[in-house]
Amino acid sequence: TIGFDVIGPVVHRWMLALDQYIGYFDDENTAFLYCTRAGLRIQELYRVYLEGLGRRTQGNHQILWASRIAVCKGTFSRQRDRSSTVIAREYWNSPLRELTQGVLCNCPEILQRLSLDGRDLDAHGFNFPGWIKSNNEAAVALRDYLERSSVAFDLMMSELTQSRSRVVLIDSGWQGTMQSLLTHAYPEREFFGLYLGRILGGRHDESISDRVIGLLFQAEKYHPDNPETAITLHRHLFESMLEPNTGSVE
Repeated sequence: TIGFDVIGPVVHRWMLALDQYIGYFDDENTAFLYCTRAGLRIQELYRVYLEGLGRRTQGNHQILWASRIAVCKGTFSRQRDRSSTVIAREYWNSPLRELTQGVLCNCPEILQRLSLDGRDLDAHGFNFPGWIKSNNEAAVALRDYLERSSVAFDLMMSELTQSRSRVVLIDSGWQGTMQSLLTHAYPEREFFGLYLGRILGGRHDESISDRVIGLLFQAEKYHPDNPETAITLHRHLFESMLEPNTGSVE
């Protein structure tokens, strides 16, 4: 009942707004990228919405198979400090040992070669931006991995966007961290973000605020006069609905 009577109309209104903005941006110079994980189900919701109208998307709609951390890896060589800062936030109070293991979780062959017993790896993750520049064995190996990841990511972005100069990211929200990373890594392209809502936290990138678009609301807290802002109190309800129960995407 809650899904049909409450959430259903909200999602339908969201798809209406998404369709209107896509129609506004859609031209031969624009690529639409659905950001995983939530983008998988958003793309399916939009497909069902369009099917009801007898329409479908064109070839400029693609899945961006990359989590926030994967985008950090992919943009590392282009903007080391910004990428390192976001990685540090994800592992803020975890030791650098766990950070290294997490970032290299899909590369056991690299981890097997490293000794992660050093006391310097007991330091918290917020030290990562400085540590990654050091000559520590793990830092050197991780730096090499991140540089190679950046080469691969450049190739993927080139294939997804072709020669299009504008990229529109489609995701659940909320403050456009991935959009910020991509904006500064690829200044030759213009990046917009279409999100369920926009909730700008204290660490948001002010330089892109006007291109972070909340389709249902743009607010940092609940305002009784605007019922849709209740999502600021219950955003995890939508994240749970949209994100498949699976691991991060590399």
